[in-house]
This record gives sequence, structure tokens and C-alpha cells, in this order.
Amino acid sequence: MKGLDQEFLAQEAAKIGVTLGQVQLQQFSLYHRELKAWNKKVNLTSLQDDLDILIKHFIDSLLPLRFIPHHSSLLDIGSGAGFPGIPLKIAAPSLQVTLLDSTLKKVFFQRHIIRTLGLKGIGAVHGRAEELGEKGETSLYDVITSRALYSFVKLQDVGKGCLKKKGRLIVVTTPQRVQEEEKQVREGFRRQEAEDAVLPLNKGRRRIILLEKI
Repeated sequence: MKGLDQEFLAQEAAKIGVTLGQVQLQQFSLYHRELKAWNKKVNLTSLQDDLDILIKHFIDSLLPLRFIPHHSSLLDIGSGAGFPGIPLKIAAPSLQVTLLDSTLKKVFFQRHIIRTLGLKGIGAVHGRAEELGEKGETSLYDVITSRALYSFVKLQDVGKGCLKKKGRLIVVTTPQRVQEEEKQVREGFRRQEAEDAVLPLNKGRRRIILLEKI
């Protein structure tokens, strides 16, 4: 196993305004190693190449960090193998992160990574966002994000009940997918800003949209 190129990760993170120290780079390396090991027996990601994992999982997950205030409580809906919630937590330790996924084996992996990396202030929950109200966990979060699990409109419907007033809903998608949907801001939200990003080595384009609950 070739392993993670920490220098390249640090350089590319710096380009999007994210500073990673040595401890954080080591955490990413361990995360990368465990992801590849678990992926041999549990279907966590279709990506096999080390560089693709670095860019399309780690860097991609860090793109919305500038929209997330320090010390925020963050809900990552449909976190899968921990993206973007775990990379965001590594890069910004002050965040209080909840990972949510409906697939139990992925939640087990998330919990394993949390223990392995020694992360505090982060937990993994098995369930669906639509069920959070039944668990008394609605309206607790400052920020909600999700990586292409729902459509732009559906994520607003699902996330609205889990956000605090003036909470932020961050949608990370592709420019092509959201071209028409972006106009459909639901009642109870207002569009704050949006930006486009290009992944390193031209590995893809992203559209990041910030909505605020009103």
C-alpha cells in the first residue's frame, strides 16, 4: 500500500484556506489506511486509488469549511465512510460533529475511525434524518451538510427541522446537477451565497451553496 501523500494533502488544503498540522496529517494518513483496509471486506467507497481518495474524499470534504463557524454543532447527513464530517472534524477540532447514516456497517466504521484517531466531540448515529424528530434531536444543529445524498430541494425539507434558527444548510454538489434546482429555495430558507470550486488535478467541479434558516 503506497499510502497517503501528506505533503500534497497539506499543499492542496492550504490552497483552499485550510491549514493542516503534522498531527492532523497523521490522522488523515491513518484514516486513509483504515479506509482501504476496511474497504476490502465492507463496501465503503468505490475509490481505490490513493490520489483519488485524497482528492475526492479528503479535499472534497474540506471545501465547505470556510462556511462553518468555529465551535459550531454540525450534522452530517448520510455520512457513509465519514465524509465530510470526519475530515471537517480533523481540520477544525472545535466543531461538535454528529455523523448520521442509515447503514449500520458504515456507522461501525465511523465509530472505529473516531476511536482510532482519538477524536473527541464527535459521534456516529445509526438512523435517518427524517427520524431525528422521534428521538428528540431536532433543532439542535448550527450547521447541516450532506454529500449528494438528497436533491437540493429534498435536503432543505429534511434539514429544516434539525437546524437552529439562523442555522446554515450547506449543499455541496456539481454545477450541472444543481443548475435548475438552485433556484428552488424553500420557504423557511434564504440563499446566502454560493461558490464554484475545482478539485486538484481537475478531478471534478463542485458547487457549494449556503442557505440560512429564517
